Amino acid sequence: MVQNVHFSPDGKYLVIDDDNQTTRIWELVEEGIWKKKIILTHKFNVAKISFSPNGEYLAIAFVIGCPQIWGLLKGRWEQKITINNEFVFFGSACSISTVQFSPDGKYLVTASHRCVHILEPVNGEWKVKKTIIDAQEDHVCIHFSHDGHYCAVGSNHTTFRGGIIRILELVKGEWEEQCTCSCESNIVKAQFSPDRKHLVTLLSNGIAQIFELVEETVVPASCTTLVTTAMAQTVHLGGKPHQTLEASSKVCELAKDSGTTSFIDQGVKRAKIAVERKWKKKVIIKHEGNVHTSHINDVNFSPSGNYLVTTSYIAKIWELVGEKWQQIAILASLGTFGTFGTFDRMLLANFSSDESHIVTASSQKNARVWGRVRKKWQEKARIIPFTKRSDYASFSSDGLYLVTGCRHETNILTLESKQNSNAS
Repeated sequence: MVQNVHFSPDGKYLVIDDDNQTTRIWELVEEGIWKKKIILTHKFNVAKISFSPNGEYLAIAFVIGCPQIWGLLKGRWEQKITINNEFVFFGSACSISTVQFSPDGKYLVTASHRCVHILEPVNGEWKVKKTIIDAQEDHVCIHFSHDGHYCAVGSNHTTFRGGIIRILELVKGEWEEQCTCSCESNIVKAQFSPDRKHLVTLLSNGIAQIFELVEETVVPASCTTLVTTAMAQTVHLGGKPHQTLEASSKVCELAKDSGTTSFIDQGVKRAKIAVERKWKKKVIIKHEGNVHTSHINDVNFSPSGNYLVTTSYIAKIWELVGEKWQQIAILASLGTFGTFGTFDRMLLANFSSDESHIVTASSQKNARVWGRVRKKWQEKARIIPFTKRSDYASFSSDGLYLVTGCRHETNILTLESKQNSNAS
């Protein structure tokens, strides 16, 4: 089974990892022609791969051992450094299970079964800037917001079922834990929307949850003492003195409107009323059917963040209308039920960069490309056959190329010219 397939941000390289301790890097030598650049061999299977934003570095985490960073130097990929594992749990080092560069390339986050490291480059080496340790958690996923201001770390409890999402915020060059979001089941995946206003999580029980970033006005106790007391004497709501902390911000507005602000403004200035950002559960997404047909396998935002796609034995497209996520389309075909009555499960789905196409990978040895025709989604192409189930399918960042395939079998398609290149 193929674990990781990624285009470099500039679309010039494609990295494909197999589960046989090898990683293949392909290079786009000219339009529509891809050639194998190098094969990296490892002692252990690869757990996660991440390109740096400029495409010149490749971070590789393994199921056992320390992560490596490879660099592109004069057209050649060379191993630069190995990041030593600095956390030991019960006498043994915890293997790094996932790794991710920040969007600006200034930080690299690694996560293991017990700890999270945030590293930054110092004199050519990656040094630990912040460490989060929790002996009761397995950290399984990392995702940065597109502006690099937030980092979501998903982890699952080791003693009972359920997971949490830690939201880290970059404040004046320091990473601080902003809040945590609890999930009813183990976390499989977490992803920010491009505008960072929403966070979607995929859970092991087959449902998806969307959290929303909300802002709340927070009035410190010092402000409450100075402001609310004065307001009780000057401002009344419904004939009663207003003295509650929850609506103190509204009272400030009323006080200003009535001109009774001299003492109040002094208290506000001294207390510095703050705006607190919190992530709150917005909606739970489920597919209809029994335990086999309704289980959501993948979830992804569109590049604009206005759409969301979820997959089970069908795919559903959701649109953000106002403040609500509404289902607008279902992607299904006559091949929903596969050979010998088995379900043709859609394992994953990804949008193209212009949101005009979606590619889905199937358990029935094929991938499908869907397109919008007169505002309706229709199947436009089917890529078959594979010798095994289709493990991956994704578009390049410029939308010109599509890669699909399974272990030892890769198809790279050029969308504009309709040509394709078979690789092994």
